[in-house]
Amino acid sequence: MKKEIGLLKAESTGLRSMQPEWRQDDVHSMWGIIEARPMLRAQEATADFYVEKGEVEKAIEGYEYLLHYNPNDNQGIRFKLMTLYLEQRQVKKARELLEKYPEDHTVDFYYAEVLIEILEGSSYKDIKELLDRAFEANLYVMGFITGRTDLPEEIPDQYTPGSLEEATVYYHRHKHIWESVKLP
Repeated sequence: MKKEIGLLKAESTGLRSMQPEWRQDDVHSMWGIIEARPMLRAQEATADFYVEKGEVEKAIEGYEYLLHYNPNDNQGIRFKLMTLYLEQRQVKKARELLEKYPEDHTVDFYYAEVLIEILEGSSYKDIKELLDRAFEANLYVMGFITGRTDLPEEIPDQYTPGSLEEATVYYHRHKHIWESVKLP
């Protein structure tokens, strides 16, 4: 409770310090306004707190708000939001998020495409092309998904795209989702 109050106060202070026209400008990213960044970071911390607390709808609302005011997503919110959408089986919203960032060529989004199709009941034949793209992004992830590779307990601090370390980070964050679906 104390942490939540502190986060909400930080968020409120940030909002009050902003000029009114910044809050009404839906055209440009607020990230470009240096003075707005502490408020955006406080809002992210608040949404993260709601995830930890299990208040997923509040977290989703917070992340969606952040993407509205920071559409370029300089904070990486889309990845957190995609995870929540998939956890909550909000397939339509997950697909819309993919469409909003079509140039996002990350392991998170390639495997999210596969998960969306699995959740919609697609067959292996129907998702083979998506799987091939996901494999190209990071083949190691599939070893974790199928159980052929043991998942390291320690999460690496850094990684390069396509590496075992990237797969480890990805799978630690998404293991519970993959374990809850039936592979085609």
